[in-house]
Amino acid sequence: MDCLRCQSLLIPEVFVDYGASGGAMSFLGYRCLSCGDILDTIILRHRAGRSVLRRTTPRLPMSARARSALLRKGRSEGCTKCS
Repeated sequence: MDCLRCQSLLIPEVFVDYGASGGAMSFLGYRCLSCGDILDTIILRHRAGRSVLRRTTPRLPMSARARSALLRKGRSEGCTKCS
């Protein structure tokens, strides 16, 4: 099985949830050997549901006028990143 993030090797691993009610609960998942990403059925279900919420059209780039207005607003409010 290949990692969805880096396409490296995923290995099966037993994870233990000590915070589960009624004591520890263990479940099978997969961990990537390269990037450490963890996958299990719940994570995959959440990722599949989130893809529906993503934009179907790309965001339009901000105009130079709007960008400069935001920078001016940040400076007037004491923004430390914009100075």
